[in-house]
Amino acid sequence: MKKILFVIVCLTVVGLQCVKADTRAAVLLLHEGNGTTYEVAQLAQAVNEAADGDTLYLSAGLFQLTDTLKIEKAISVIGQGQNTIIGGSIAIALEGNPTLKACMLDAFRILGDINVAKSVRGLKMRKVNISAGNLQFLENVESVEIDRCYIQSFWSSEHLRSASILNSKICNEKAEEADTRECNIVYHNCTIGTRWDVWHSGSLNHVETFINCIICWSSDSGNPNGAIYNCSLINSLIFSQERIKGDYHSEQNCYFPVGVSVDYLIGWENENGCALSKDELLQAGYLGTDGTVVGIEGGNTPYTLTPNSINVNNAKLDVDMEKKVLNVTLKVAAN
Repeated sequence: MKKILFVIVCLTVVGLQCVKADTRAAVLLLHEGNGTTYEVAQLAQAVNEAADGDTLYLSAGLFQLTDTLKIEKAISVIGQGQNTIIGGSIAIALEGNPTLKACMLDAFRILGDINVAKSVRGLKMRKVNISAGNLQFLENVESVEIDRCYIQSFWSSEHLRSASILNSKICNEKAEEADTRECNIVYHNCTIGTRWDVWHSGSLNHVETFINCIICWSSDSGNPNGAIYNCSLINSLIFSQERIKGDYHSEQNCYFPVGVSVDYLIGWENENGCALSKDELLQAGYLGTDGTVVGIEGGNTPYTLTPNSINVNNAKLDVDMEKKVLNVTLKVAAN
């Protein structure tokens, strides 16, 4: 009996998937298990009508905005990878300095800026491609997590108080001068190009740690005095040792190659450009002491902008014969 019911459930799920493919809904708003669909031009309306804890799923396609998309609730916006494109900018502005639990932005490309306009804790974004704009923090933000993202311009201003940046590619990392800044930012398995308008505070309250990273400067830098002050460098590949400054910085198992054309290696104007491939890193001997390769090729979850795949990590089927009810429990997670 259970086998028959299980087959029925499987066929029902397949049928639902086929219906979903046929309807091609642009936006699906999931609220307490109930779904509402919206057209492409109604993305802002869907965001406004969502409640805390809701999830918006975006199909592939271009969502062209007529104004900045304001996110003022603790929601999740999940696309289908780089074929989901938001044409415009996003402003994250939640009241009351809340602590977010879920990942807010996941798996899409945006052709504008992402501005964090109000204080928040626990902001998470994953596999977001900010290919033509800035990621900026306009108010104090803590416990930010950025995972496997491509960021054209990253403004780590004094308002970014603590952050963990994992397996990400950052073309232009810019920091504002702020002697009173208190921050703790950790870059892990990242490839970072700092090209212009880059300067860091010399304050002891300013703590940045680079683990298994590649750090570059381009020779056409608009600010030739740009540097990283008082940072910790662990198992990283740095192409401009003279830019590492300050009386309190530390280096451990770092590489400083000589006679290599940084401009040739970077290719930052093309988001597909990367400092070195994994094979090139291995051939050059830039192998991390912890068994990983430095830069975005390293770590257990390497940099990738491919769509998330949903994995079923637990499934349970119960039949209540008395109530004649079939209970199906699935636990899923995106990579």
